[in-house]
Amino acid sequence: MNPIQAEILSTNKTQDENGNPVELHSSVDKEEIEFISGLIKDNQLYRAVEVGCAMGMSSLAIADAINHAPGAAHYIIDPFQKSQWKNIGVTNLKKAGYNQFTLIEDYSEFALPRLVKEGVRVNFGFIDGWHTFDHTLIDFFYINRMLDIGGIVVIDDLQMTPINRMIRYLYNYPCYEFAGRVMNREITSKRRFFDTAAKVFGGLKYITGQKVAAELYSSKLLKSDKELKLDSSMIAFKKIAADERDWKWYANF
Repeated sequence: MNPIQAEILSTNKTQDENGNPVELHSSVDKEEIEFISGLIKDNQLYRAVEVGCAMGMSSLAIADAINHAPGAAHYIIDPFQKSQWKNIGVTNLKKAGYNQFTLIEDYSEFALPRLVKEGVRVNFGFIDGWHTFDHTLIDFFYINRMLDIGGIVVIDDLQMTPINRMIRYLYNYPCYEFAGRVMNREITSKRRFFDTAAKVFGGLKYITGQKVAAELYSSKLLKSDKELKLDSSMIAFKKIAADERDWKWYANF
Protein backbone atom coordinates (compact mmCIF):
# COMPACT_ATOMS: atom_id res chain seq x y z
CA MET A 1 0.00 0.00 0.00
CA ASN A 2 1.35 3.42 -0.90
CA PRO A 3 2.14 5.86 1.97
CA ILE A 4 -0.61 8.33 1.04
CA GLN A 5 -3.26 5.65 1.23
CA ALA A 6 -1.85 4.21 4.44
CA GLU A 7 -1.93 7.64 6.08
CA ILE A 8 -5.54 8.26 5.02
CA LEU A 9 -6.62 4.91 6.45
CA SER A 10 -4.75 5.43 9.72
CA THR A 11 -6.13 8.94 10.31
CA ASN A 12 -9.51 8.44 8.64
CA LYS A 13 -8.98 11.87 7.06
CA THR A 14 -8.12 13.20 3.63
CA GLN A 15 -8.12 16.57 1.84
CA ASP A 16 -9.90 18.14 -1.10
CA GLU A 17 -8.11 19.91 -3.97
CA ASN A 18 -7.84 23.11 -1.90
CA GLY A 19 -6.26 21.40 1.09
CA ASN A 20 -9.40 21.43 3.22
CA PRO A 21 -9.63 18.47 5.63
CA VAL A 22 -12.37 15.92 4.94
CA GLU A 23 -13.49 12.90 6.96
CA LEU A 24 -13.01 9.66 5.02
CA HIS A 25 -16.30 8.04 4.03
CA SER A 26 -17.85 6.20 1.08
CA SER A 27 -14.64 4.25 0.73
CA VAL A 28 -13.33 0.73 0.35
CA ASP A 29 -11.62 -0.58 3.49
CA LYS A 30 -8.17 -2.08 4.08
CA GLU A 31 -9.23 -5.66 3.37
CA GLU A 32 -10.91 -4.62 0.13
CA ILE A 33 -7.85 -2.62 -0.92
CA GLU A 34 -5.66 -5.67 -0.36
CA PHE A 35 -8.14 -7.82 -2.30
CA ILE A 36 -8.06 -5.50 -5.33
CA SER A 37 -4.28 -5.16 -5.20
CA GLY A 38 -3.76 -8.90 -4.84
CA LEU A 39 -5.96 -9.75 -7.82
CA ILE A 40 -4.12 -7.30 -10.06
CA LYS A 41 -0.63 -8.34 -9.00
CA ASP A 42 -1.26 -12.09 -8.84
CA ASN A 43 -2.78 -12.09 -12.33
CA GLN A 44 -0.30 -9.55 -13.77
CA LEU A 45 -3.01 -7.14 -14.90
CA TYR A 46 -2.09 -3.64 -16.01
CA ARG A 47 -4.90 -1.98 -17.99
CA ALA A 48 -7.86 -0.98 -15.83
CA VAL A 49 -11.21 0.73 -16.12
CA GLU A 50 -12.95 1.93 -12.98
CA VAL A 51 -16.50 3.20 -12.54
CA GLY A 52 -16.69 5.48 -9.50
CA CYS A 53 -13.75 7.28 -7.90
CA ALA A 54 -15.13 9.41 -5.03
CA MET A 55 -12.29 9.82 -2.51
CA GLY A 56 -9.98 7.68 -4.59
CA MET A 57 -9.22 4.78 -2.26
CA SER A 58 -10.00 2.09 -4.84
CA SER A 59 -8.27 4.24 -7.48
CA LEU A 60 -5.11 4.37 -5.34
CA ALA A 61 -5.19 0.59 -4.90
CA ILE A 62 -5.48 0.05 -8.65
CA ALA A 63 -2.87 2.68 -9.54
CA ASP A 64 -0.41 1.27 -7.02
CA ALA A 65 -0.83 -2.29 -8.32
CA ILE A 66 -0.34 -1.42 -12.01
CA ASN A 67 2.20 1.35 -11.48
CA HIS A 68 5.37 -0.36 -12.70
CA ALA A 69 3.86 -2.47 -15.48
CA PRO A 70 4.86 -1.55 -19.07
CA GLY A 71 1.89 -0.09 -20.93
CA ALA A 72 -0.09 0.54 -17.75
CA ALA A 73 -3.33 2.49 -18.22
CA HIS A 74 -6.14 3.42 -15.85
CA TYR A 75 -9.46 4.85 -17.04
CA ILE A 76 -11.51 6.38 -14.22
CA ILE A 77 -15.15 7.29 -14.86
CA ASP A 78 -16.76 9.65 -12.34
CA PRO A 79 -19.19 12.39 -13.40
CA PHE A 80 -19.15 13.92 -9.91
CA GLN A 81 -15.44 13.99 -9.14
CA LYS A 82 -15.27 17.79 -9.39
CA SER A 83 -18.79 18.86 -8.42
CA GLN A 84 -19.53 16.50 -5.53
CA TRP A 85 -16.16 15.13 -4.45
CA LYS A 86 -14.10 18.34 -4.87
CA ASN A 87 -11.45 16.36 -6.78
CA ILE A 88 -10.48 14.46 -3.64
CA GLY A 89 -9.83 11.25 -5.58
CA VAL A 90 -7.60 12.69 -8.29
CA THR A 91 -5.83 14.91 -5.73
CA ASN A 92 -4.88 11.80 -3.75
CA LEU A 93 -3.70 10.05 -6.92
CA LYS A 94 -1.45 13.00 -7.81
CA LYS A 95 -0.10 13.24 -4.26
CA ALA A 96 0.86 9.58 -4.47
CA GLY A 97 2.72 10.25 -7.72
CA TYR A 98 0.42 8.41 -10.11
CA ASN A 99 -0.07 10.07 -13.47
CA GLN A 100 -1.02 7.18 -15.77
CA PHE A 101 -4.76 7.62 -15.20
CA THR A 102 -7.34 9.22 -17.46
CA LEU A 103 -10.30 10.82 -15.68
CA ILE A 104 -13.55 10.83 -17.65
CA GLU A 105 -16.08 13.11 -16.00
CA ASP A 106 -19.20 11.68 -17.58
CA TYR A 107 -21.86 9.12 -16.75
CA SER A 108 -20.67 5.55 -17.26
CA GLU A 109 -23.57 4.70 -19.59
CA PHE A 110 -22.14 7.28 -22.00
CA ALA A 111 -18.41 6.97 -21.28
CA LEU A 112 -18.08 3.18 -21.49
CA PRO A 113 -19.65 2.83 -24.98
CA ARG A 114 -17.24 5.50 -26.25
CA LEU A 115 -14.28 3.54 -24.90
CA VAL A 116 -15.60 0.39 -26.56
CA LYS A 117 -16.03 2.21 -29.87
CA GLU A 118 -12.50 3.60 -29.60
CA GLY A 119 -11.19 0.05 -29.29
CA VAL A 120 -9.90 0.37 -25.72
CA ARG A 121 -8.96 -2.99 -24.20
CA VAL A 122 -8.54 -3.67 -20.48
CA ASN A 123 -7.81 -6.66 -18.29
CA PHE A 124 -9.20 -5.31 -15.02
CA GLY A 125 -12.53 -3.69 -14.31
CA PHE A 126 -13.90 -2.24 -11.09
CA ILE A 127 -17.58 -1.34 -10.75
CA ASP A 128 -18.64 0.96 -7.93
CA GLY A 129 -20.91 3.46 -9.63
CA TRP A 130 -24.65 4.09 -9.55
CA HIS A 131 -25.99 1.19 -7.52
CA THR A 132 -29.21 0.26 -9.29
CA PHE A 133 -29.59 -3.14 -10.95
CA ASP A 134 -29.80 -1.71 -14.47
CA HIS A 135 -26.87 0.69 -14.11
CA THR A 136 -24.65 -2.02 -12.66
CA LEU A 137 -25.63 -4.40 -15.44
CA ILE A 138 -24.94 -1.73 -18.08
CA ASP A 139 -21.51 -1.08 -16.55
CA PHE A 140 -20.76 -4.81 -16.64
CA PHE A 141 -22.13 -5.18 -20.18
CA TYR A 142 -19.67 -2.67 -21.61
CA ILE A 143 -16.72 -3.73 -19.48
CA ASN A 144 -17.32 -7.28 -20.68
CA ARG A 145 -16.97 -5.96 -24.25
CA MET A 146 -13.61 -4.40 -23.32
CA LEU A 147 -12.22 -7.15 -21.09
CA ASP A 148 -9.58 -9.54 -22.40
CA ILE A 149 -9.81 -13.26 -21.73
CA GLY A 150 -8.01 -13.84 -18.44
CA GLY A 151 -9.08 -10.43 -17.20
CA ILE A 152 -10.97 -9.84 -13.96
CA VAL A 153 -13.94 -7.67 -13.07
CA VAL A 154 -14.66 -6.71 -9.44
CA ILE A 155 -18.04 -5.46 -8.24
CA ASP A 156 -18.41 -3.62 -4.94
CA ASP A 157 -21.26 -3.39 -2.42
CA LEU A 158 -22.62 -6.88 -2.92
CA GLN A 159 -24.63 -6.49 0.28
CA MET A 160 -26.96 -4.04 -1.48
CA THR A 161 -30.06 -5.71 -2.94
CA PRO A 162 -29.75 -4.36 -6.54
CA ILE A 163 -26.09 -5.42 -6.73
CA ASN A 164 -26.93 -8.76 -5.13
CA ARG A 165 -29.56 -9.47 -7.79
CA MET A 166 -27.23 -8.50 -10.61
CA ILE A 167 -24.57 -10.86 -9.25
CA ARG A 168 -27.09 -13.71 -9.26
CA TYR A 169 -27.54 -13.06 -12.97
CA LEU A 170 -23.80 -12.80 -13.62
CA TYR A 171 -23.18 -16.17 -11.94
CA ASN A 172 -24.84 -17.79 -14.98
CA TYR A 173 -22.52 -16.33 -17.62
CA PRO A 174 -20.70 -19.29 -19.22
CA CYS A 175 -17.59 -17.23 -20.01
CA TYR A 176 -16.92 -16.18 -16.39
CA GLU A 177 -15.89 -17.98 -13.25
CA PHE A 178 -15.88 -16.91 -9.62
CA ALA A 179 -12.47 -15.44 -8.72
CA GLY A 180 -12.80 -14.47 -5.07
CA ARG A 181 -14.64 -12.22 -2.66
CA VAL A 182 -14.27 -10.19 0.47
CA MET A 183 -16.32 -11.86 3.16
CA ASN A 184 -18.26 -10.13 5.87
CA ARG A 185 -17.45 -11.51 9.29
CA GLU A 186 -20.71 -13.33 9.77
CA ILE A 187 -21.11 -16.77 8.20
CA THR A 188 -24.32 -18.76 8.18
CA SER A 189 -24.83 -22.19 9.68
CA LYS A 190 -25.91 -23.46 6.25
CA ARG A 191 -22.63 -22.40 4.70
CA ARG A 192 -20.64 -24.04 7.50
CA PHE A 193 -22.64 -27.22 7.00
CA PHE A 194 -22.12 -27.34 3.26
CA ASP A 195 -18.45 -26.39 3.50
CA THR A 196 -17.98 -29.34 5.84
CA ALA A 197 -20.04 -31.61 3.62
CA ALA A 198 -17.97 -30.62 0.60
CA LYS A 199 -14.80 -31.78 2.36
CA VAL A 200 -16.32 -35.01 3.66
CA PHE A 201 -18.22 -35.91 0.49
CA GLY A 202 -15.86 -34.62 -2.14
CA GLY A 203 -17.30 -37.00 -4.72
CA LEU A 204 -20.79 -35.54 -4.55
CA LYS A 205 -20.59 -34.20 -8.10
CA TYR A 206 -19.99 -37.71 -9.41
CA ILE A 207 -23.15 -38.92 -7.71
CA THR A 208 -25.45 -36.03 -8.55
CA GLY A 209 -23.87 -34.62 -11.70
CA GLN A 210 -21.89 -31.40 -11.93
CA LYS A 211 -24.87 -29.13 -12.59
CA VAL A 212 -26.85 -30.40 -9.59
CA ALA A 213 -23.78 -30.27 -7.38
CA ALA A 214 -23.07 -26.71 -8.45
CA GLU A 215 -26.63 -25.74 -7.57
CA LEU A 216 -26.39 -27.45 -4.19
CA TYR A 217 -23.28 -25.48 -3.36
CA SER A 218 -24.52 -22.24 -4.88
CA SER A 219 -24.69 -19.42 -2.37
CA LYS A 220 -27.73 -18.00 -4.13
CA LEU A 221 -29.68 -21.17 -3.28
CA LEU A 222 -28.16 -21.83 0.14
CA LYS A 223 -28.87 -18.43 1.57
CA SER A 224 -31.91 -16.28 2.03
CA ASP A 225 -31.75 -12.71 0.73
CA LYS A 226 -30.96 -11.48 4.23
CA GLU A 227 -28.11 -13.95 4.61
CA LEU A 228 -26.69 -13.12 1.19
CA LYS A 229 -26.42 -9.47 2.14
CA LEU A 230 -24.36 -10.43 5.17
CA ASP A 231 -22.09 -12.78 3.28
CA SER A 232 -19.84 -10.63 1.08
CA SER A 233 -19.07 -7.01 0.37
CA MET A 234 -17.03 -7.35 -2.83
CA ILE A 235 -16.82 -10.08 -5.46
CA ALA A 236 -14.59 -10.87 -8.45
CA PHE A 237 -15.16 -12.81 -11.66
CA LYS A 238 -12.55 -13.95 -14.16
CA LYS A 239 -13.23 -14.05 -17.89
CA ILE A 240 -12.25 -17.53 -19.04
CA ALA A 241 -13.50 -17.49 -22.63
CA ALA A 242 -14.92 -15.22 -25.30
CA ASP A 243 -18.54 -14.24 -24.75
CA GLU A 244 -20.30 -16.36 -27.37
CA ARG A 245 -23.84 -16.46 -26.02
CA ASP A 246 -26.37 -16.52 -28.83
CA TRP A 247 -29.03 -13.89 -29.42
CA LYS A 248 -31.68 -15.66 -27.32
CA TRP A 249 -29.53 -16.67 -24.33
CA TYR A 250 -31.14 -16.47 -20.91
CA ALA A 251 -30.72 -18.19 -17.56
CA ASN A 252 -32.91 -17.91 -14.48
CA PHE A 253 -31.38 -16.05 -11.57
